[in-house]
This record gives sequence, C-alpha cells and structure tokens, in this order.
Amino acid sequence: MRQVKAKPAPAPETGKTTARIASRAERDWSSVFYRVALSISRELDLQKLLWLIMDEVRQALEADRCTVFLWDEETDELWALAAHGAEEIRFPASLGIAGHVLRTGEVLNIPDAYSDPRFNPAIDRETGYRTRSILTAPLRNHLGETIGVFQVLNKESGPFTREDELLLDAISGIASTQIENARLYAELKNSFESFVETLASIIDARDPETAGH
Repeated sequence: MRQVKAKPAPAPETGKTTARIASRAERDWSSVFYRVALSISRELDLQKLLWLIMDEVRQALEADRCTVFLWDEETDELWALAAHGAEEIRFPASLGIAGHVLRTGEVLNIPDAYSDPRFNPAIDRETGYRTRSILTAPLRNHLGETIGVFQVLNKESGPFTREDELLLDAISGIASTQIENARLYAELKNSFESFVETLASIIDARDPETAGH
C-alpha cells in the first residue's frame, strides 16, 4: 500500500507579522512625537514651557518623573524647576549622570541607578524619592551646542527601551528649539519694557506738569 506523504505545514508569516508590528510601532511613535511637538510649540513663557515639556515627556515615555536641567554658563551649574513652589534645584554641572551627559552629549539608559557609580543620590536623599531606572539625553540648540539635559525617571513597566531612547532624543530637538525661542522672547520682552520705562521717564522729565511726580 502506497503511503501518502503529508504536506508540510505552511511556515508562519513571521516576517510579515514583524513588519506589521514595526509599522504600527512607528505610527504610534510618530503620533506621540507630533502631539508633543504641537503641544510645546504654542508656549513661550519659559517656566510654563518647562513644566509642559516635562509633563508631556513623562506621559509619552510612561514614566513617573521627567526633569529638564538647563546649564547656567555663568555659574557652571545645572538647574531645574522644583515642584510645589520650592526653590530651584541646582548642583555643579560636573556631578551625576546629568553632568556626564552634559559633558559627553551621549544618551544614557540606566536600568538600575544605584548600581551606576555616576549616579548622584543627593537629590534622592533631599527629596525622599527613590530613583530606579534613568533615561538621560542632551538638549542641543540649533548650533549643536548642549544647553541642558533631559532626565526621565522610573518607567512604569520596567527599564527604558531603545524606542524610548530614540523618542526622547527626537523630542529633545524640538524642545531645545522652543526653549531657545522662549529665552529670546523673554529677553526681547524685558528689553521692550525697559525701553518703555526709559522713554516714559524722559517724557515725564520734559513735561513741566508731571516733572517730579
């Protein structure tokens, strides 16, 4: 009796499935980037902008916290806004993971903060917070100069991923541009207000009815 050979089962469409997943992930990534970029591009007040950037990035990367550290060239310090109306967070620009990224310009993805010798636990001690995972990326202006550092803490689902690194690096570009715009806007506003005050003083001094008032 002749045996009938069974036909081999069709191979799973692994390649197509992977491509579909990658395509969907890319669309999601693009959607998140577009939403963040659109949101922060509307704000020119520096303090409000920094809070907005931190909140948007925290949500985009599904993390517990996000901080934008800006470099103060005069004091060579990194500074950031503190929550609940507290004073600014400031420390020497040479310290910690943020300081390392400021100097080197590299993106650092650290799954366990306390196992990394570059981690500075001083802020944790001061605030009572416990840092686990850290993703840090440089903020560069249009000239390629590093003006600060993005630092995202404690991803909710575990360590930060390679996709998180790429997304944060992409967001940092538009964020840096908007921060520079906000700084320029503040400088122009202050200059204009100073000019108006000076002009008013000159007019007041020349008017005999208002001079000395």
